[in-house]
Amino acid sequence: MNKYFAFLLSFVMTLTLLGLSATRVDAADPDLSIRDSAYSATFVSQSESDPLTIEAGETKLVKIKFKNTGTKSWVNEGKNYISAYTMGPRDRDSVFFGTGWNTPKQIGRMAGTVKPGEIGELGVFLHAPEKTGSYKEEFHLAIENWSWVGDGYFYLDIQVVPAEVVKNVVKISDTVVENTSEDIVATTTYEAKRIGLSKKSVDAVGGDPISVVAIYQNTGGNAWQGYQLTSGAATSLATAGTSFVDHSWTNGSVILAANDAVDQSGIVRHTFTFRAPKTKGDYTFTAGLQVEGQRLDTFDISVHVTENAPLNYVAPSFGNSVEIVDIETPRLAEEPRIRVGISTDDQTLQFVSYEDDYRVLNDGAEVGILPQKKIAIMTYLDGVYSFDGSDVLFQTTGVLRLEPVNNPHAVFTLMDVSRPMSWVGPGDFNKYRGILEYRKGEKDNVLYAVNDLFLEDYVKGISETGKGNQFEFVKANLTAARTYAYLSKGKYSFFDVLASTYDQLYLGYNVEVYNPQIAEASAASRGRMVMYDGQVVTTPYFGNSSGYTKSWKSVWGGSEKPWLVPVKATYDLRDGKLQFGHGVGMSQRDANIRAKEEGLDYKALLKYYYTGVGIALMYK
Repeated sequence: MNKYFAFLLSFVMTLTLLGLSATRVDAADPDLSIRDSAYSATFVSQSESDPLTIEAGETKLVKIKFKNTGTKSWVNEGKNYISAYTMGPRDRDSVFFGTGWNTPKQIGRMAGTVKPGEIGELGVFLHAPEKTGSYKEEFHLAIENWSWVGDGYFYLDIQVVPAEVVKNVVKISDTVVENTSEDIVATTTYEAKRIGLSKKSVDAVGGDPISVVAIYQNTGGNAWQGYQLTSGAATSLATAGTSFVDHSWTNGSVILAANDAVDQSGIVRHTFTFRAPKTKGDYTFTAGLQVEGQRLDTFDISVHVTENAPLNYVAPSFGNSVEIVDIETPRLAEEPRIRVGISTDDQTLQFVSYEDDYRVLNDGAEVGILPQKKIAIMTYLDGVYSFDGSDVLFQTTGVLRLEPVNNPHAVFTLMDVSRPMSWVGPGDFNKYRGILEYRKGEKDNVLYAVNDLFLEDYVKGISETGKGNQFEFVKANLTAARTYAYLSKGKYSFFDVLASTYDQLYLGYNVEVYNPQIAEASAASRGRMVMYDGQVVTTPYFGNSSGYTKSWKSVWGGSEKPWLVPVKATYDLRDGKLQFGHGVGMSQRDANIRAKEEGLDYKALLKYYYTGVGIALMYK
């Protein structure tokens, strides 16, 4: 029986036995008032079953799904957005509060607009406290400033374990699949139980990295003084023939080696990576846990290679040394920078950085240092820029530029810039990384704050996807966005892209704070761009289609672009959607659902919407 239904049924039966009656009984708090009966929900699922295990001090994202069983849509913007508040008791401060929450009493908003009959997804970021033990976090859906949502109660059973028990945890998007057989393999000295393996089979392009989570428990009577994950069958650890070796391995047969002690009942969780073989076909990857030279467990993963590796792919290998041959040679020597134009409202700009001192330049010449935490005021009047900050004071008709002295990724704040985006998070979105220039437009007479920064810092600040979107879709969208930005260099007279949706919505540092999935997806796809016939190509994307995407020529004219031709947007078509956006390239809605329904990774998604392309590593 569904645990949420069971909880509600038990409560109703208790009221009945006591002879009480009510027009509505709520499982979380009988005092809740459903002001608007048009808002109701049915619990559907959560991304990881209870009890949830989290290391002390670590963070886990749990996705909760509800079906909208009411007659009004749920929205994630405006004054009546949908989110959830703490219960048990009502409005308590959660010990799991942190990034991704609105307040200690309220988690973030549900993603997108959810119409009656549709299923919505709510992301709960759990920031585990340092105190270990069992916790029960109770919540209830609410329409902000209006009404509780009928049957919107849910809870999470959480087990916080000591941080030192779990080693080298790496955040990934896979949901761990429990090992139903729960095989316990015994030796004369040690025993181990495999309690989780995130993949049993996988489809991949030749040479693609495949990440897997393996979880083991020490079920024996002796502590482990170290352990290894090794490839190959137990009887033959040396890799022969087909190569699955990844550059992250210790050597050709040892995937990883840990020297940490694991006590009785201790749990270890590792994310490791192997490579799909180069040639199209079906393969079996075999690996297992080894302690003190004894193989305690062996598992197999079926690998279906859908197409050969790119011609320039070189499989990792180990020679006589422990150095590994590089997998793919980056096409650029270093990470590019990009210049973003942020329009300002008046003729004054206030600057401060709490992370670094900033070098002040007048038309390329250094004129002083603005210390950390000191405010600078820049103004423009009749062709003259004025600068006043700390001990630096001057006027110029040249370019005003501020560069961080020590940390090229330092964050600065433009104190009088306000760019509120409530569906992303609270605040003004006026914090950015890197360098600032203050310049007047040459054609439009607009005063711009020009943010000059590394391309990946820019990508982390893009807000073109919602909270709770599928991780592989977010990676795909950021790869398309990175490609678009790279090709836009020199588009305007003194910057490359606008910070608005005219190019791509760039909100800067606070996107990392309020939607950390963006930074994670940026790191997971770092340096990757879309190519066609050996060249980086433009990759437009849009909200959703009416069932088929459109060609470049049909929308913008000119000659055809063979990678931008119509493809079927299966899920937009299924759901009867009307086109929102220009219609060329990737439908964001369709791609997000496709990632979920079909389990496609970001490369497969990009190759679906952009015909005949490849995904190349441009820089490390």
